[in-house]
Amino acid sequence: MNIKRFFNCAVPVYSCNLKCSYCFVGQKDLSNRKDLNATLSPELIKQAFTTERTRGRALINLCGMGETLIPAEMIDIIRGLLENGQFVSVVTNCTLTNKIMQLCEMEKQYKDRLFIKCSFHYEELIRTNLLDVFFDNVQWLRENKISYTIEMVANDSLISKEKQIKDIFQSKNEAMPHILESRYIADDSFRRLTNLKAEDHQQAWEKYDSELFRAQQSLWGEKRSEFCMAGELSVDVDLKSGCMAQCNTGGKQIGNIYENLDDPMEFCAIGSNCPTPHCFISYVWQGLCGNIENIPYATYDEMRNRKRPDGQEWLTPVIKGAFSKRCSDYLTYSEQKKQVVNGIMSLYYDNSVPEEAYMALKEWMDEKLSNEGIRSVVLYGFGRIGKALKEVFDSIDIKVVKIVDRSVKESVGLYETTDIFWSHVADLHSKADAVIVTPISDGQGIKEKITDKNPYLKVINILEEIQYIV
Repeated sequence: MNIKRFFNCAVPVYSCNLKCSYCFVGQKDLSNRKDLNATLSPELIKQAFTTERTRGRALINLCGMGETLIPAEMIDIIRGLLENGQFVSVVTNCTLTNKIMQLCEMEKQYKDRLFIKCSFHYEELIRTNLLDVFFDNVQWLRENKISYTIEMVANDSLISKEKQIKDIFQSKNEAMPHILESRYIADDSFRRLTNLKAEDHQQAWEKYDSELFRAQQSLWGEKRSEFCMAGELSVDVDLKSGCMAQCNTGGKQIGNIYENLDDPMEFCAIGSNCPTPHCFISYVWQGLCGNIENIPYATYDEMRNRKRPDGQEWLTPVIKGAFSKRCSDYLTYSEQKKQVVNGIMSLYYDNSVPEEAYMALKEWMDEKLSNEGIRSVVLYGFGRIGKALKEVFDSIDIKVVKIVDRSVKESVGLYETTDIFWSHVADLHSKADAVIVTPISDGQGIKEKITDKNPYLKVINILEEIQYIV
């Protein structure tokens, strides 16, 4: 079984039974914001994440800002995703025994595709007297053949406790935890959350011999400018709103998982338009997804697995096999598609458009419209993408009949308000060969609304059409 895409899903829970100093909730002082919690619908999430909609089997990662397993509906959500045939990853502090037991009671076919990331918060486990509970629950996972990993955040306060931590793991006959780099999220730098110099910090945590930590260090702090497949192979999802973004730090919206539930989701790579200072989650984006070509990097199984003193491995065969490959092994873009996508995304992110990308976009549009006999169009949406397409259409002798945009306040000449457009869309096929829908975040919804009102009118949704470029 192969993983074609990765969905990083934010679970709207800010409550937690631990209070770690390095936690995102603590850094943003959100621990008492119970109003931010939200109840989710397991049925709706199951409907949204079918393998048909995700265009193949995916790994759905569930992570709350607080403790992921606290919401009453989480077990039903996990089960629904597994019933769909998806792989599921859950980030948890592994102290909620009743929830762990419910996972262990699932059928083998579901447990084979379940992966639990057990976050080891040493100081809080000691303070709350939950240390034995943590390891007992890990044992339950292992005995029930559920894949797991144990990871510990690289926090300065834990460096002096190395001996105590290692002694505990040895006494539990458990492999040492992997080390996850911490980061400061109060600003957009996403720097390491440490008071040490980088080399001292790395030297301190290298003592745990963690491939996860080493892999993160290899790209930490480096701004990426290569073509990136984030948005195609990996997406970020807010389970509360359904918003689907290309990346979890500054990535723009490309859809909503709760809309157009009868259609496959639409994906589009971010290209060379990364808005992030550095790829601090490279262990997923590169290790599992392979978002950027030709970067030597450990595979996800190498960063998540360990062998216990008794010879047992953390990952079961199904998960280990799936994690040993990258999503990019199954899906790549042609050079033409890269150029077209890079042109559109450069416009979407308000960046300058490379000349070769603009020419590829022009050639693609010319070929598509010519093949379909389209010589006149209405442009729906006149942001940077709409303006660029107007320029393209003028250069290839395609007549733009009308330009429709929310910013238009009065219908004058070529420009038309959305109200006027919707009032006469039913007979628009007599005035134009097609409507070109340019908004990226809700293009499919706009297309379906137009088609419902006028089934005779050809509607081209730019984001949808990208899916078909070979």
